[in-house]
Amino acid sequence: MLPNPHCSRSGRWLRSNYRVVVIVTVVAVLVTVVTLNAFMIVHRVTYLTRPLWDSNSEETRWKTVTNFGTKPGDPELYCPLHGWAARSGPAPRVFDVFVFNMETHMLEIRLNELDAVVDKFVVIEAKCTFNRQPKSSLLADHLDSDEFRAFRAKIHYVLVDICNDDLEPGFPVEGAIRSHAIRETRQAGAVDGDLFIFSDLDELPRLDSIKLLRSCDFGPRIHLQLDNYRYSFGLPAYPESTHRSTVSVIGRFPDKDLVARFGYLTDAQLGDAGWHCSWCFPTVDMVRQKMLGYSHSDRIHSQHLLDEDEIRRKMCTGEDMFEFLPEGYTFHSLACQMRIVPKTGDSHVPDHVARNPTRFRFLLPGACDAYWKHS
Repeated sequence: MLPNPHCSRSGRWLRSNYRVVVIVTVVAVLVTVVTLNAFMIVHRVTYLTRPLWDSNSEETRWKTVTNFGTKPGDPELYCPLHGWAARSGPAPRVFDVFVFNMETHMLEIRLNELDAVVDKFVVIEAKCTFNRQPKSSLLADHLDSDEFRAFRAKIHYVLVDICNDDLEPGFPVEGAIRSHAIRETRQAGAVDGDLFIFSDLDELPRLDSIKLLRSCDFGPRIHLQLDNYRYSFGLPAYPESTHRSTVSVIGRFPDKDLVARFGYLTDAQLGDAGWHCSWCFPTVDMVRQKMLGYSHSDRIHSQHLLDEDEIRRKMCTGEDMFEFLPEGYTFHSLACQMRIVPKTGDSHVPDHVARNPTRFRFLLPGACDAYWKHS
């Protein structure tokens, strides 16, 4: 068979222009890779260089109140230890206010931790997620279960129907849900002078911290410094603490200001006041539901993030579910935050978790080998 003259000419052209072909191919591959991964490239460059162009001025403004607790027994003894006076007259009532999504396990832990000091749990739930996806199950379906029956009289539950409102998915929906908080707290019987705890459900104050604030005149508002964990109480997360949760005195601010959620609201924070257990779920499916349904779902830059094995791997290693780098304002801080040192022992976990180690095995140190590799 005679050679095809067109193929021969093509071959000679390729040989004579070999370098051009290689360069064009490499450039095409690089352009494709950059285009497909532009989101993460921008993110990593931004976060890795943050110490060069950004600073966290809020960190220098905090005045942390060392938490000595209430062990002395008498407010006249332990309030002055914190720089406060003991309250005169009856103690204020306490209203614990938060938005519920699907975390029945965290609700059970919270109710058991705070039952002795909280007068009403104001639980707000929407019929859809923050991204306006319909829910398959609501808390109303579980309130008469064994886990919640003992607390039913203390729970003020409200179901919000904003799924068809003209709102953008994400933070606008989340804000609309949270805006019901103070009105529902008033409906539950709160009056001026009562205490208003406002936090996410997974931001859990210690019982003793709320006892302290109920007994002592700490001022109009204080932040709660909570120890950060990711996936379980065995994996500390960074930054080491968060201070988004607040305790405010109703009537000392306009009601709309009680539900301010992020940032610096006052300079005082009570140290070692509780736990923030982020992404602490018993199943991969619940993790996936949160990824798709909460306000930061735009961080899903690749479908491999939703893969079951990939989720399990991160639940074991402590890596960020979206592969985001930590937010460090110095290179030293950035390096420290990338190093995850698992906890051993359970002395630091909420009492209800420690008392029920089998049910809450997924939250305890060692959860990877004992739970996630076999679930």
